[in-house]
Amino acid sequence: MGAARCRHIVVAGLAALSTVMAAGVASAGVAAARSAGAPPYDAAAGQDLVSTAEQIIAGDAPWARGCQSPAAADCVPYSWAGGHDSTPGPSQGRCQDGWTRPKHAPADLYSGPACKDNHNKDKALNGRFGLDCSGFTRWVYYLVYGKDVLGSGPTSSQPRQDGMVHVPGSDRKPGDLLFYPGHVGIYIGSTGPARQPVILDEPHAYNQKAGTSGQALSDWLVAYGRRNKVSKADAAKASYYRYTGKPAAPVDVVKAASGPGDGAVLGPDGRVWIIGPYTGITRATSVEAVNPVTRKVSVYQTKPAFDIFTGPPAFDGHGDVWLGGEYNSIARMNLATRATKTFALPRQCGGIGNANVPGGLYSGDGDIWVECGGASGDTLAVRVSPSGQMSTPVQPPAKAPQLGPLTEGPGGSMWAVGYSAGFSDGVVRIADGKAGYFPETQGLGAINIAGNGTGDLIEQGYCPGTFLYCYESVAKDGARTMLVERKNVLNSLIQYPPGLDSGGNAWMMVALTATSWAYYEVSLSGSTDEFKFKMPASNGYAEPLNPPVTTADGALWMEMGRNPDYLLRIAPGQ
Repeated sequence: MGAARCRHIVVAGLAALSTVMAAGVASAGVAAARSAGAPPYDAAAGQDLVSTAEQIIAGDAPWARGCQSPAAADCVPYSWAGGHDSTPGPSQGRCQDGWTRPKHAPADLYSGPACKDNHNKDKALNGRFGLDCSGFTRWVYYLVYGKDVLGSGPTSSQPRQDGMVHVPGSDRKPGDLLFYPGHVGIYIGSTGPARQPVILDEPHAYNQKAGTSGQALSDWLVAYGRRNKVSKADAAKASYYRYTGKPAAPVDVVKAASGPGDGAVLGPDGRVWIIGPYTGITRATSVEAVNPVTRKVSVYQTKPAFDIFTGPPAFDGHGDVWLGGEYNSIARMNLATRATKTFALPRQCGGIGNANVPGGLYSGDGDIWVECGGASGDTLAVRVSPSGQMSTPVQPPAKAPQLGPLTEGPGGSMWAVGYSAGFSDGVVRIADGKAGYFPETQGLGAINIAGNGTGDLIEQGYCPGTFLYCYESVAKDGARTMLVERKNVLNSLIQYPPGLDSGGNAWMMVALTATSWAYYEVSLSGSTDEFKFKMPASNGYAEPLNPPVTTADGALWMEMGRNPDYLLRIAPGQ
């Protein structure tokens, strides 16, 4: 910890203090551009960084008992070299090495409370326990990304870490790191006509009390984390860096267990959504969203509580979440307020049974669809507008009175495998309030169908006369084209329904053995790729509860059925 990390001006109006920076951040070194133009920016991650830093400074979790501050808004204590142990977070630091004593300050300033050897990590003055400027940024990034992004080195090492990319000042965004000689903070915005940057940071050991000469020990107060408007002089030397993320582990278990285990879906905001944990024996009343970059789990509790019986959630054109419940009821939750309104399905649904909201649906027209059971045992489909207005239930064709899960086809059409007495040899299309039936033309025994709302769908079924899997493309008029037939690569112990990504590629999971798995990609052109992976040893055998969903980085996400359930992420190409 011999390298210096933070140098600051103590209070406004003081002359610039000399510094003992042996290896501080040289402005030329930090400002050197590492990329042309602006790197990608993840707004959700940026907001997570800012909110995490703000709650630490305010004394909230995870720094809930760490100090007692003279000011309620300033709570995390400064400690030179604090936060640079092997694990990110507050640690034992030093005092005098990090801050040159002003000439007018008393000689015994460093025997004051911020420099005492004894300290209590839970309460009282900080002593030498806390964070310095780069220890603070390191801890915040660690809490958001779940890994030590910035490393244990000095301030000057942080811009050189893997995944850190220089950002032009004109493209600075909340959550970016702002460096100027000897210091680093988390940029949150700008203020005033000059658009001076504002950062969250850990400043220095002491602040001089306003209106004092600074010559007495009592003229100085322990310094804490703060919101800081960067001076014009330092802003002129500032440079900005952004974390763009390193590839995650090929197979990554994300601890976000759900209750009913109805699978994961990709929301219109790019997050992975699941039903929340049980609040009773068999009910859940919340949904959870996982940021695929930061892995942060956000919980949305229905208000008033709504018993979610089927899931996962669907999304209408206004961004509200829809959930299925018992006794043919559905609910709409506003994500901003959590306000939840319950709606009863039309009387044709029979008043008993459960409403099946096809998870993850969101169409260009903004409506969602719900399946319910009719009085004669058939499956009805109901179209629901964002305001809750419901269409007359669509009756399925006589040749296929029962429907499998709905998926979205082109032009707002909805598709499902059609069944009669438990057997299927065709698919059903619902469009313009009517249902049409398209029997198989190549002898396929239909099992599942997957669409993405824009083009042809992909149908999974048994190859003619066998129990091997085949795949066909399905056009909007029901015409089929065989894509993969009796390929050994697709014949395995167990195979799960496909999910169709925005590029028209179908992804499906297969179990080869209890711990050896593979996933396959079948494109609409008929090409097939195979990727094998090992299930994490600590999780063992589990079954996917939903077709794979593909996030923007190409990774696959699934909820896996186990006790408890968990989310599994598989890196692209692994």
